[in-house]
Amino acid sequence: MPGISIDKWRLFRALTTARAHYALSSRALTVLNALLSFHPETDLSGDAPIIVFPSNRVLGERAHGMSEATLRRHLATLVEAGFIARHDSPNGKRYRIRNRDGAVHLAFGFDLRPMLVRAAEIFDTEAACLAQAEALKSARTKLVLLIRDATKLIEFGQAEHPTRDWATAFEALAELRRAIRRKLGLEQISELISAANTLLTAVKTQLAETDLPQPETEKLSGCDTENERHYQNSNTNTLDKKDRSKPVLRMRERQTDPTLAHMLRACPSLQNFSHEELKDWPSVQRSANTIRPWLGINIAQWQETVSVMGPSSAAICLAGILERQSEIRSPGAYLRHLTEKARAKKFTTGPMINALLNRTDRGAQPC
Repeated sequence: MPGISIDKWRLFRALTTARAHYALSSRALTVLNALLSFHPETDLSGDAPIIVFPSNRVLGERAHGMSEATLRRHLATLVEAGFIARHDSPNGKRYRIRNRDGAVHLAFGFDLRPMLVRAAEIFDTEAACLAQAEALKSARTKLVLLIRDATKLIEFGQAEHPTRDWATAFEALAELRRAIRRKLGLEQISELISAANTLLTAVKTQLAETDLPQPETEKLSGCDTENERHYQNSNTNTLDKKDRSKPVLRMRERQTDPTLAHMLRACPSLQNFSHEELKDWPSVQRSANTIRPWLGINIAQWQETVSVMGPSSAAICLAGILERQSEIRSPGAYLRHLTEKARAKKFTTGPMINALLNRTDRGAQPC
């Protein structure tokens, strides 16, 4: 292979990454590493044999004290796999013969050139193995998240409706948790992902069939107009529905509210945790009330938030908190902070939703 020169250690690392594909044990790789160390150059190159000729005793010492019997077994494995070749002398010993100029005229030992010949194949196999490992990692992460979501839904269902039968769901969940502890291939993980999705669908269906408790905060407003208003003053005596002196103020407040489409685009997690399709504000409010316990927000605090912001804006606020739950240490404290800002007329949900849209690169439009 004239003109080709490959770093022997880079090639060895690639083969190490792809060792499962070639069925090479770590001990066989230890022997190959030792053989490469006897080659004086950093690169493997040229079209002539690349012979190293250590004795079994010296090679065993460099292979971390490997016994001669074990050494011979792994050398045979490397020869059979096609990564080294034997060049035996008439008496079976390994040595070299130099000419009068001191150059090596003839050498008997192990030829490393097969690795150079197969370099392109080894690098391609390494890339395929890395891609497969990345796909396996991604699939496993997806499975872990599905199991987490199923756990939250089942625990919520049991807490809110202890009289219903959750044993089947818990048994399926326990089976998934046991399975994920094992070393699994991509096909096996894909099957578990399918099982986890089936479990999630079954639990959502069971929750949908359950007579879920309606949030007490729904009673705070008596008409759709108040549900859509961004702020609802806790002192309802100060808000006269027949007062025509504040129509401009109400329009401005409405303009700060995001549309339903904006909110769902910015906060997709709310739909993931909902057992019904979010197609209007009442369904969003019901879903917000459902996820409230998961975020550690008690009913008294939720009622206060709804009384200050109004049901729709409070639901939007909670959806935003759910979307950022990994970044918010205490959702309850954060919601309390936003409630106080809303009470002081210093908080609106529109900028909050726009910020989420911008964060996720979804091409946010002004709310």
